[in-house]
Amino acid sequence: MRNENRVVDVLFFCVKFAAFAAVCLPLWWTVMPAYVWLLGHVSAFALRLAAGVAIDSIAVKPEGILNTGITLAYVVEGRYRILDVARLVTNVAPFVALVLATPRIAWLKRLRILGIGMAILSAGHAAYLILACAFYQTIIQNPAFAQSVIAIGEYTVMTLPFLLWAALAYWDRLSALLAAAAPATHNANAKS
Repeated sequence: MRNENRVVDVLFFCVKFAAFAAVCLPLWWTVMPAYVWLLGHVSAFALRLAAGVAIDSIAVKPEGILNTGITLAYVVEGRYRILDVARLVTNVAPFVALVLATPRIAWLKRLRILGIGMAILSAGHAAYLILACAFYQTIIQNPAFAQSVIAIGEYTVMTLPFLLWAALAYWDRLSALLAAAAPATHNANAKS
């Protein structure tokens, strides 16, 4: 009976996740140009300050249905450094949907998880943009390097929301498991 309950719980979670994702994605795509504009200004400030990149301005160009093809351009010395950011920043919506669909979490804890997760995702977005703009010429001139950077960025973009959700939503359970495993590992090492 217990296994049947788990299967039902997992199926119910999947249905809730799909429903929340169907709402969160279009809502996020609607506000994404404003988020990318803010992200562009924050990363441009960091690039000017830390890397000495002479950014004159930024441009955000929403394209596609519901802004799903948004680009961010840094204007450096009259030239555009254009970055496709749609896939990079879309990972916010699945994270929010996962947190909202997770059962048995109090609303204050849910809000804290959303706040921490959004801050980490935003920092990751900014870090990626800063690195991509700082090494723009190297990326353009070296296709192998460009493929590596894109692969690392896309892997991070795809996995980070799920890792954050698992870590933040189930931190108490994870820490209890680690605490229980630590004495067992310590005892096993002491006997060796």
